[in-house]
Amino acid sequence: MKPFRYLPLFVFAILAGFSLTYIVTKTLNPSGAIDFHSYWYAGQFIRQGTDPYNAFINNQVPQIPITYLDGQVARNLPIAQPGLARVPANTAPIVELLTVFSLFSWPTAKTLWMACNLVLILAIPFWALRLFPALNMRPATDKLLFGFIFIGLFGTRNIAGNGQTSLLIFAAMLLAILAEQHWLYAGIALGLALSKYSLALPVLILFLIERKYRQIIIGLAIQAVAILILSAMTRQPIVSILDAYVRIFQLHTDLPGIHLATLFPAGSLAGWVAVISLSLATAGSLGYWLHIRKIQSLPASHPLVRQTLFTILMLWTLLVAYHRAYDTFVTILLIALIAEWLIQTDGSCPWQRWLLAALAGLTIIVMTLPARGVNIIEQETSTGFITVWLRLQSSSITLLLLAILACSIWILYQLKPAGNGIQKGAK
Repeated sequence: MKPFRYLPLFVFAILAGFSLTYIVTKTLNPSGAIDFHSYWYAGQFIRQGTDPYNAFINNQVPQIPITYLDGQVARNLPIAQPGLARVPANTAPIVELLTVFSLFSWPTAKTLWMACNLVLILAIPFWALRLFPALNMRPATDKLLFGFIFIGLFGTRNIAGNGQTSLLIFAAMLLAILAEQHWLYAGIALGLALSKYSLALPVLILFLIERKYRQIIIGLAIQAVAILILSAMTRQPIVSILDAYVRIFQLHTDLPGIHLATLFPAGSLAGWVAVISLSLATAGSLGYWLHIRKIQSLPASHPLVRQTLFTILMLWTLLVAYHRAYDTFVTILLIALIAEWLIQTDGSCPWQRWLLAALAGLTIIVMTLPARGVNIIEQETSTGFITVWLRLQSSSITLLLLAILACSIWILYQLKPAGNGIQKGAK
């Protein structure tokens, strides 16, 4: 093997190393794990039999003293760490699951959660590879390269550094899809994933397309049972918990992010029209494809149909629902999809292959570039560079997501109606 064959592996290994270093140092910083704090803090209320959702809305504080398993005792208010998030944005299953971390003091809890996220960071690329048969059969160096690319993504390192739950949600989504032979396990994984519905919606839609109603029923039952448990533990009416869900959801409307509406003035009609138009165009494209293919079973229609549909729905979700830039870590699916397409096709239509390869490369570059990591320039120049950079980065990510969504739909139309392989020379 030629030496330059290892150059990409070496480059992305270094980037992955920087990302892992950032995750550790950011978490240990007083401002680290800012988003995980909301679930640790919510756990303090659950331990005391109080509904954390209404506690946040009513600005309640936990009762003291609070004793932790690591020997620490909180004797004074506030229990909440200054400057960190307090909004329990996920639904009951995740909030209840993460309550286990509230048994530890804040420094210990966020370190334990960081360790969990690091395990997920190592596992997710290889679970994702299992969705793509040809890519999964590549040499170990190629799999390592794929893993390093995922670790080096801007979204991956920011999710872990901020203590977000998105890695756990995405892992549950992948497991729900991979467990196609075990409907009960798939349903449980779906139920956990739906705790962050803005991210997990694609799996629900995919299961609806596949008529996997048992998995959907189990998933929704997990959500319902978690609410019942929370209601029983806190003696809070179910209606009150659901009302708090809605009110917390409303807090996230019109917030800045990478979704399509942010390209327009907040709350403007143009933003809503753009989102609705994109949704209709995506639904129309998928509906027409399903109609002309007359597909009864997605796995039987083509080995890549489920993966392509999942990628399309994932990209669509990023554009139409509120998302921050760190959720772009899911574009690893698009990178894998293009790699799989390139592996399975022959040398015909070289311009299409080069175009797809260039788009995958651009996606990796844009999704790897730092955001606030460039504030060293701001510190040196004091020119307001960071503000301009963040606005430019957000807009460029949104436009790139539109492009790769169109690319994913194009790939879907290249898949043969039946049999093995991808249409060759498709126009």
